[in-house]
Amino acid sequence: MSVFEGRSHSERIGLFLAVLELVRQGRVRVRQDELNDPIELSLIEERDPNAPTFLSASN
Repeated sequence: MSVFEGRSHSERIGLFLAVLELVRQGRVRVRQDELNDPIELSLIEERDPNAPTFLSASN
C-alpha cells in the first residue's frame, strides 16, 4: 500500500516533504533492500543518536 494513493499532487508533495523532515530529525528510518523494491518507513520511538545532523546553508 502506498501513502500516496488517492491523494492530489499537492498532498503528495506535502507528504514527501514531511517524510524528508522526519528523516532529517531522526524520527523515521527509511529502508529499501534492492533497487526497485518498495521503500519502507518505520517510526523511531527515540531519536537515533547516529542519525545524521544537517547544518543550514548559512553556517
